[in-house]
Amino acid sequence: MLDFEEFKNEVVDNIKDFLPPEYAEAEVKLDLTMKNNDVELSSLTVRMEGETVVPNIYLENFYDKYQDTGDLQNTMKDIADVAENAKPQQEFELGKLQSFEAAKDSIFPKLVNAEMNAENLNHMPHKMMDDLAVIYAVMMHQDEGGRASVAITNDMLEDFGITEDKLHEVALSNMDTLTPSKFESFRDVVAATMIEQMTEVFGGDREAATEMVEEMLGSTPADMYVVTNEDGINGAVNMLDEKLMNDIAEKIGEDFKVIPSSVHECLIVPESAGMEIDELKEMVSSVNQEAVSPQNRLSDNVYCYDFKEHELVRAETMEERKMERETQRKEPGKSAQKDTEKKESSLSKRIAGKKKQIEDKQVHEPKKEHEKNKDTSL
Repeated sequence: MLDFEEFKNEVVDNIKDFLPPEYAEAEVKLDLTMKNNDVELSSLTVRMEGETVVPNIYLENFYDKYQDTGDLQNTMKDIADVAENAKPQQEFELGKLQSFEAAKDSIFPKLVNAEMNAENLNHMPHKMMDDLAVIYAVMMHQDEGGRASVAITNDMLEDFGITEDKLHEVALSNMDTLTPSKFESFRDVVAATMIEQMTEVFGGDREAATEMVEEMLGSTPADMYVVTNEDGINGAVNMLDEKLMNDIAEKIGEDFKVIPSSVHECLIVPESAGMEIDELKEMVSSVNQEAVSPQNRLSDNVYCYDFKEHELVRAETMEERKMERETQRKEPGKSAQKDTEKKESSLSKRIAGKKKQIEDKQVHEPKKEHEKNKDTSL
C-alpha cells in the first residue's frame, strides 16, 4: 500500500487518465492550503485553459478511503469525478472582493478558535468572544452542492472602506438569508442519520431500520438540542443569532448550556438536565480528541445563555453571576451599597489627588489671572 507522499505523486502523475479527453492539456497542480485551526491540507487543482475558478480537492480524505479499501483505481475515479463535476455553473462575481456595495449582501460570519488561529487573525478583521473569534467571509457561490466563499482580510476591509463594527453588523444581519439557523432535537438528528445507515444494512427495509434505531436510542436524553444552519456548514456561529437564542430560551423556559460540538454545530443542554460544567468540559475535550477532525474543532470550553440578560457567556462567568444574584436575593441592597461605597471612595481619592496637584502648582508657579475661570475636570 502506498504511503501518503507516494499516493499524492500517483494522483498528480495519473489523474488525467481518469478524466475525459478534453483534459489532456489541463494543468495539474498540488499545493498546501492553510485551513481552519492552522491545519495544512494537500490540495489538488485541475485547471483547463481559460478557467478562472476550479475546486481545491483535498487529498487527505481520499487517502483515508484508499487505506480503508485498498482500491486505488476507484479512489482515483472519485477524485476525477470531483475535478470534473464540482465546478460552479457560473463565474464568480469577483467585484465582491473589492467593493463593499457589491459584497454587502454576501458577507457572513464564521466562528473559530482564537488561539488555534492566532496567525491568521493577525491578517483578518475579527471580533473576540472569549476564547473564540468571529471572522467574516464573502459568499461567492451557493447551491445544493455546497458553497464557495473567500475570507475577508484586513486589506479587503480597507478596500471596502468600512469599520470592523460595521462589518460585524452587516455579517450578522445577513445570517437569516445566507445561513439560516436550524434548531432540532438532538435525538431526532441522531435518529435520522442512523435510520439512513441502518436502512442499507436491512436491505432497504426502512420500517425495520426505524424500529431498530428507536430501540437503540431508547435512553438518549430528549432534552438536548442541536443548533446549526440549513447547510450544516460552519453552523456553530448561529449561536450568535440573538433572535434564535431568545426563541430557544423561551421554548426551554430557563438558562441553558451551549456545547461547541464543532465549527459546524453546537449542542443545547437545559440547566434542569443537571449536567455539571466540569463533566461537560471533559466530555467536549474527549469528543474533540477522538471524533472531531483538527480543522473542525472549535473549543473545549462550555458556554451558557443568560436567560435574564439575553447574553452568551462562558459557563464560569455564568456561575459567578448566579452567585451574585443569589447574594442579592438573600441580602437585597448589599450589592448596591458596595457599589456606592466603591464610587464614593474612588471619588474621594480623585478629589484629594486633584487638590494636592493644585496646592503643589500654587507653591511652585505664580498665579495666572486668566486661569481662574478654567473648568477643572475630576
